Amino acid sequence: MALRVDRPISDLPDSNLAVAWPQDARSPAVTLASVRAACSVTAVQQAQAESLMQNTAP
Repeated sequence: MALRVDRPISDLPDSNLAVAWPQDARSPAVTLASVRAACSVTAVQQAQAESLMQNTAP
């Protein structure tokens, strides 16, 4: 199973987050937790990038 979450930030380089678990795993809880983790990481990275951009604006 592959999941891709994109959040473009034009001033920063691309980054990747990879999550893996056994191919035969079918747990909806694991899937939901993985999606939540990916969204949380993306939100934190976006907040950090926005803060950095505000602090370095001319």
